[in-house]
Amino acid sequence: MTYWVDQSCPDRARWNEAIITEAIRMVTSTYSRNGRAADDPTFQSSFRAVFGAQQDDDHDYRTPGNFWGTPFQIVEYISGSISLLTPASNQVSSNIRVYCDYDPMVSTSDPNARWKLVPDRVGDPTPNSQKTLGVDQEWYDQINYMRRNTMTLGCQSVRPGRTTIMETFGSPIINLNGYNAPNDLPYYRSVISLCPTVFNRRLSPMVSYQDVPQNTAFGAIPNGLRNRYFNWPLSTAFAHELRHCGPFSLLDSAGPYSYGWLNITKMTTYNGLSNADSHMWLDILAELESRQYKLNPNAPVSEGALVYDASIS
Repeated sequence: MTYWVDQSCPDRARWNEAIITEAIRMVTSTYSRNGRAADDPTFQSSFRAVFGAQQDDDHDYRTPGNFWGTPFQIVEYISGSISLLTPASNQVSSNIRVYCDYDPMVSTSDPNARWKLVPDRVGDPTPNSQKTLGVDQEWYDQINYMRRNTMTLGCQSVRPGRTTIMETFGSPIINLNGYNAPNDLPYYRSVISLCPTVFNRRLSPMVSYQDVPQNTAFGAIPNGLRNRYFNWPLSTAFAHELRHCGPFSLLDSAGPYSYGWLNITKMTTYNGLSNADSHMWLDILAELESRQYKLNPNAPVSEGALVYDASIS
């Protein structure tokens, strides 16, 4: 799999390749530690906390991307595939395309505009042009031949109490009103939009997991994983979005309750394995393990309490 970054994304401090590279490194850490199995008891505990299942659980589950496997196999397949993600030489050949153009969904005469209104269909009781944006009006990305979920406005979405950092569009169009997508486009392709919030550094107390101190107790960060300290690193958000991309196509499987440490620990194993944020939290724990931190075995999992352990390798 490959990725490509559009010229709409500015090369700002500590962004661009740095964020993508860290996200891939974090996922690679998950893949590596998952492969150690019984030789990495710390990761086994993290796995059990995230998915509510033992790493050697032999039950098969099906992911939204129609991959069947045990919890171990599902994590191995998804994290292993992402760990091999490399830059593409051009947009056409890339599987994942990254944009920073604010998802403009407005009618325009510009023939190069990315988002276009789906033309009215003959016989529709309500023409698409008369439907409501963000409710039932259909738009499509004419550059990448992607369909937008009618219920989302992408980066223009305004939801009380929640800021959209990134949005993934993972529904490729094969045919639209008689027009076929170009044959040279990859079958698996997705678009990740980075929203203006990404570049607002005032909102991010920690930019990189390299900023996590090593060989120091985590006492300065109360509430462990439930602290907002862990909700903003752009690499984790990007790792989350990568799970939405095809062929994985993971969901936000519990709607508004799909995000955050406390919510993901309440999920069933099936919902957790299908949930993008759950896999992202496993990345976080794998990354923290490389900094010699682990979940506190003497505290409830839901607290996400962390302890330093010099014996972790």
